[in-house]
Amino acid sequence: MDATTVPEQPGWYADAEGAWWWWDGLSWTSARVAVAAGVGRAPRPGADPAAERTQALLVWGLSLVTWIGPLVLYFGAKDRPFVRHHAAEALNLALVGLVLSFPFALVSVAILFVGLAASESGGSSGGVVALVVIGVLTLASVGYSVGISVVGLVRAHRGIWWRAPLPFRWVPGAARPGEEPYSVRP
Repeated sequence: MDATTVPEQPGWYADAEGAWWWWDGLSWTSARVAVAAGVGRAPRPGADPAAERTQALLVWGLSLVTWIGPLVLYFGAKDRPFVRHHAAEALNLALVGLVLSFPFALVSVAILFVGLAASESGGSSGGVVALVVIGVLTLASVGYSVGISVVGLVRAHRGIWWRAPLPFRWVPGAARPGEEPYSVRP
């Protein structure tokens, strides 16, 4: 690749040093990925790394509100592995939250009933203590999910194939560490 060569189609093209440059159809962009000496992986042919980072960022942003947005992007990103990877991670986070919230809800209800029973039997602060415990547990659970989503959002923006620290994964599509198919870093 040199500055005078004009490809017919937009895409990634390698130069003599093993670096990949993006041709947008009008000019060479400054987006460069070093592949020589194992520094990075070549971008997926025809990929737009900035668009994939933005879509992956959108996955995590939507996951802060609902699981439906990541689900839609998961099924719509079959040809964009980076987006699908982050959507799978966001959906796995939602599933972990759902699975863990069921026993948490049972414990919360039990604490509430025990606290209310104690307050009716003469203890005046049992119900309040139960509500405080439930509130603290709820905040901790929500804080974990929000924290993971924010970290995912930042990592997606930076073009990192990040895996959330989760105890299990049911949704396939996330790349394993070291098996990332291409680079989307700026």
